[in-house]
Amino acid sequence: MTTIVVASTLYGAMTAAAALEDEQAPRSRDTVLVVVNNAAAPELTPALDEIDAAAPVLARFDRVFRLGPLLAPAHPSTWDPSDDDLPVLRRLLQRAWGLDDTPPRLLLESVGTLPSRTLARVFHDAAVVVYSDGLMSYGATRTAVPLEIAQRIEAVRYLDLVPGLAPLLLSEHGVPSHPIDVATFRSVIDEVADRTDPPATSGNGRSAVLVGQYLATLGILSRDEETALHVSMVRAAADRGATRVRFKPHPSALPSDLGPVRAAAREAGVTMEVIDDASPVEAILRHDPPTLVVGCYSTSLVATERLLGVEAVTVGTATVLSRLRPYADSNRIPLTIVDGAHADPSYDADRLRALVASVVYAMHPERLPWLRSTAEEFLETADGDTLDRYFAGASLDALGLPGETPRRLRSALRRSASRVLRSPMTGLLVRLADRSPRQLIEGRLRGRGLRRF
Repeated sequence: MTTIVVASTLYGAMTAAAALEDEQAPRSRDTVLVVVNNAAAPELTPALDEIDAAAPVLARFDRVFRLGPLLAPAHPSTWDPSDDDLPVLRRLLQRAWGLDDTPPRLLLESVGTLPSRTLARVFHDAAVVVYSDGLMSYGATRTAVPLEIAQRIEAVRYLDLVPGLAPLLLSEHGVPSHPIDVATFRSVIDEVADRTDPPATSGNGRSAVLVGQYLATLGILSRDEETALHVSMVRAAADRGATRVRFKPHPSALPSDLGPVRAAAREAGVTMEVIDDASPVEAILRHDPPTLVVGCYSTSLVATERLLGVEAVTVGTATVLSRLRPYADSNRIPLTIVDGAHADPSYDADRLRALVASVVYAMHPERLPWLRSTAEEFLETADGDTLDRYFAGASLDALGLPGETPRRLRSALRRSASRVLRSPMTGLLVRLADRSPRQLIEGRLRGRGLRRF
């Protein structure tokens, strides 16, 4: 049997390679890696097989092909052919990738989105395994998966980045999830790290790696706000004693002005280096492990803490949580996990699991109805800050879940108090309260043209 692995990032290809190596009973006589460049401008962004450090990962596969040139000028993320075209496309791909008529096995990174969903339709008789390298696997399936594909999904393979949490991805279809051996994945990281360049600067003292976000690209923050977020990362690192920082821009981020970030570093008295390497952060850090890694809600925060034992510091999670629209934005789950695990030390594994389950249910009640009892139990004891931070009032109200009515009453009281404090009568009473009886009498007499007594 041939296994076709579809990957859009080097980190994803590393995860898939570890998943194949970790299989209890290897089932494939050969493996094919299909590289997908999902960047909006593929000609400006290197594909994973163009990254020098990818060589050890590519060597693990028998053949490597790019999907983009076959589809050009169409973009892989828009490839959604009609059912009538599927037989022709299958013959085309079999010829291009050297496949026979035997049903292959597909190892896909996101079966609900294009082009993975299209490949699952083209190879309609293929068994499917979904692999996940990020925190979104702990949430509900982002998009509905057609039943004819869901019935062929054998398992979800995932990196166990958050001990105590189990992925909910595809659980609505009864798909089991199996963790990838952490030691196996570390060995892949080491192979890639051997091909990355060491940092330009090194030395003693506390150091930090700042993991950039691409929230402006997603439309969650403005470009100025994203720059301010990165400035806050520099200051957070300095506040924790770092004397040297390395900033790793996100590969999908828009070009940003690093001037304010560099200025913040100079003001804080720390040296700054920009990492110009498309390799995953986890591999780059193996050369010169930092004291801490600072970011907003990147998977790299949790991965470096779990896999490399580096302290993680979060910045700006509350702001981004408040900006996500709609409420069911899939970024909410990584944000909730990172924020709950780091912003509040009271969140142990059980409470974090209950929080995530409750947020997932509020986002997708129709997809995961069995989480309702967990959500009800959690929300019964949740305080106002937790409700305001993680939940949309309209969602709780519509679902009849605990916590919304008291919060609305508190909000109404705050609005009423604000109106009272802004009223002219309140202002007069406050001014009078600051004056003595003698001052009040004198003021009244002066108003009538009488002399002081």
